[in-house]
Amino acid sequence: MHLIYRLRNDHIQDWLIAGPIYSPIRLPTATTPVERTTFEYGEQTLNWRVDHSEAQSDGCIRYAELRLLETARITVTFEGEARLDDNALASGDTLDLDKGDHTLWYIGPGPFGLTGADRDKLQIRLPTDTTDPIRRKALERAFAHTYLDRSVLVGNDTIILHHGDQPNEKIDFVLRLQKPNGRIYAETLSTLTQDAQTQSIPAVQMPPGPMQAVLIPRPEVYYGQGVRAYRVIPFYAANDPYYSAANGEYGQRAGETLSRATVHGSPVWSEYMRMTAGWWDNLRPDMLTAAIDSVRLSGDVKE
Repeated sequence: MHLIYRLRNDHIQDWLIAGPIYSPIRLPTATTPVERTTFEYGEQTLNWRVDHSEAQSDGCIRYAELRLLETARITVTFEGEARLDDNALASGDTLDLDKGDHTLWYIGPGPFGLTGADRDKLQIRLPTDTTDPIRRKALERAFAHTYLDRSVLVGNDTIILHHGDQPNEKIDFVLRLQKPNGRIYAETLSTLTQDAQTQSIPAVQMPPGPMQAVLIPRPEVYYGQGVRAYRVIPFYAANDPYYSAANGEYGQRAGETLSRATVHGSPVWSEYMRMTAGWWDNLRPDMLTAAIDSVRLSGDVKE
C-alpha cells in the first residue's frame, strides 16, 4: 500500500522520516522503508513515520518514492545530501528521468525542491502499512482545513481550533495539546463540522514555550483500525504578558526579561540571570554546585 501525494509549491513536503539521529548521520543502504517499521542505526532503533510538516527537522533521514507518468527533465535544489535511485545528487542538478518509479533519499536541514515535472504527472508515494489509504487521505484533507487564529496564547487565552471549510460528512477527532517531545497536557474529543470551533484549555494550564495542537481520529480509528491521519499545528504558550511591539523603555523591558528568566529558566540559566541583574543576595550557589557536580560525574570534563 502507498499514500500518494503531489508536489506543493515545487517542493516535496510529504516524506517517510526516521530520527532524529544522535550519531553521525548518513544515508542508509540496507533498509526498505515502510511506515511504522523499525530498523537499527548504530546504537539506535528507529521507526519510519509519515511527516507533512513545513518546517521539517534536521537530523532525520527522509525517504520518498517518485512515480513519473511520463518522462521529464527535472531540476533539484536542497541543502545536505541526497540520492536518487543509486546516484548521488548535488543541488542544482538537472536530470532526465524515465517514466516509472524512482527512490529518493534525503538528509538536510531544509526543504527539497523539484521543478520541471508536470505536477499532475508526478506522484509522491510513501509505503505504508495502513489498510485504508483512501480513508486516511480523506481525513488528512479534512484536518488540513483546521487552524488556530493566533500563534501565541497568553495566560487565560483559551485554545480555540477553528474547523474551517469541511465536507458534509461529520468527522470525529481528538484535539491533543502536547510539547514537541510528545508529552501530553490535554485531550478533547470533538467532531469536525462546517465553520465550527473546538475549545480546549487556557494557556496558563500549559508550560510556557513551544506547544503543538495535534489532530488525530478517535482512538478506535487511529489505533484500532490503523488509520493514522494527523495534523500538527505549532503554537507558543506564555504565562507572562505578550506584546506584538515594543512596550515601555528599553531599561524597563530588559529588567522584566531578566526577572522572568530567573523564574522560568533552567536552574543554571536562572542563576546566571540573577548575576547579570546584580541580585547577588538572591543567588543560590547550591544550584550551581549541583550542576557542576553533575557534569563531573558524567565524565564530560577533565579536572
